[in-house]
Amino acid sequence: MQHKPYASSVVDSAIKGKLLAADFPSTVKGQDAPTSTKPTNVIAFIIGGATFEEAADLSTTYNSEKDCVILGGTSIHNSKSFIADIMSIQTLRAQPVNNVFEIEK
Repeated sequence: MQHKPYASSVVDSAIKGKLLAADFPSTVKGQDAPTSTKPTNVIAFIIGGATFEEAADLSTTYNSEKDCVILGGTSIHNSKSFIADIMSIQTLRAQPVNNVFEIEK
């Protein structure tokens, strides 16, 4: 079984019209029920950055004649940039960081 990114399950729910207002309040107008209409165009924006895996999965799975998914984010991560972000969060919190990963700068 292959890994599916979380972004894929969110986009899949959006395309099927099954996003709940509790999780995505801007998609449903004041109801805590699935949306009644199924969109054909979805813009997914990931704050903190998207990965190449998410981009590839969304592109190959959902971009067809009947639906279109656009992925955006504050950055596109590879393994080094993701770990650098995690390390910077630890630094901002002023907590000791276990030097498990070495980051090339």
